[in-house]
Amino acid sequence: MQMTVAHDGPVAVVRLAGRIDGDCAAQLADTLEQLLREGSRAAALDLREISYISTPGLQAIAGAHQEYAAVRGDLRITGASPLVQRALEAAEMGGMISDRATPSATQMPSRMSSVLSRSRSGASTWSLGGTNTWQVPRNFMVRGRYEVAEASFRLTTPAVSCRLVGEPDWMAAGAIPRSALRALSFGEDAFGLGVGALGADIEDALPRLGELIAAQGVVATHPTDGANLPDFMLGLSGQPATAVLGSGMVFEGPFARTVRFAKLPEHDAVSLCEVANVCCELADGGLTAMVMMTEVSGLVGAWLRRSPGGDKAGFSTSVPVVRDWIGVSPEHIHEGTSALVVGVVAKTANAGALAPWLRPLGERSGCVGHFHATVFSYRPVPLRTVQPRVVVSKYFTQQRARAVLHLLTDDRGVTGAGQSEFLRGICWTSPVVGIEAIP
Repeated sequence: MQMTVAHDGPVAVVRLAGRIDGDCAAQLADTLEQLLREGSRAAALDLREISYISTPGLQAIAGAHQEYAAVRGDLRITGASPLVQRALEAAEMGGMISDRATPSATQMPSRMSSVLSRSRSGASTWSLGGTNTWQVPRNFMVRGRYEVAEASFRLTTPAVSCRLVGEPDWMAAGAIPRSALRALSFGEDAFGLGVGALGADIEDALPRLGELIAAQGVVATHPTDGANLPDFMLGLSGQPATAVLGSGMVFEGPFARTVRFAKLPEHDAVSLCEVANVCCELADGGLTAMVMMTEVSGLVGAWLRRSPGGDKAGFSTSVPVVRDWIGVSPEHIHEGTSALVVGVVAKTANAGALAPWLRPLGERSGCVGHFHATVFSYRPVPLRTVQPRVVVSKYFTQQRARAVLHLLTDDRGVTGAGQSEFLRGICWTSPVVGIEAIP
């Protein structure tokens, strides 16, 4: 993003060009705050040269608008590209464009906050088809305590379908070819993980492919263009979040059960393997898709540093070249944070068509899986029956996203980092049926 600041009388004119993603949104927010500190009470944003804006960019503008309104100032948008205008309309921020009537801050709520209040209405005690009965599966207790609420759908057993994009072994090929990339929409009943990016189109996303995670109408990635912060897109006003996926899995459908868990007092944490194994056992060992909100004891993971997109990306796993391509945590990281975890697990013998996409979760676990995580600043996880959409949206809109990781199991004995561990959390799961490849 390119940004220039000039003054036209009492008005600070901020002209932007390029992309406003998670990294650039923080820069924009800092600039607008600094203008306030310097005494400017009127600011104009020129967004006509912006080719892409994600949810953090909209949040930065909405937050700055509220700050200016609080001191009886004025923040307006003097021009917007068609893409930005559509995003502003979806976020109910179109009134900020200066050639329209500009209501006061109280009359123009940002969709970033109103979407939560509307979602909470009548839904804060959502209970999977009507049941609010928790059962404690004592035979699963190892390091954690688990409580399960089953769905009570009468006509069908809840299940999710799975669509596959690209190839799981793209690393061996050295690249994700452009022909493998697919632009996809993620509605509120879709979730998934893989290698992908946010962008206006496939060409825009190609040089930014990194770890991707999606859940409940939100897609998050960690761009590989040098960004320090994740980027994310929140579906708004009937417009689903969209992303480009080069290799990964997309699940869609209702959840069958909710599992809430917490470490037992005599243990320090609960491992990802244990939680996944419990959810898998509840589905009789079959393929089980999972979405979790957790409080983190420590994560073990990896992340792409460079985009593998393109026919000649040149990805390599040889040492030391691989260090330019992939970052790996040598020990537990992100202790004391919260994390959204999305993935799939199965008993090794039941992995079926997803076997090439899954890896062992531990030598003695008998399970294979594939998990990604978005890391947030700490927020307690609500351990009660709530709508997943409400929980996930609240973290993305009210907490700071810090990283997107591919979670690993490093079981090299005393030299290995082990696996990700949690203090407590809530997990929504469903069996997987109907696996097919996206052509």
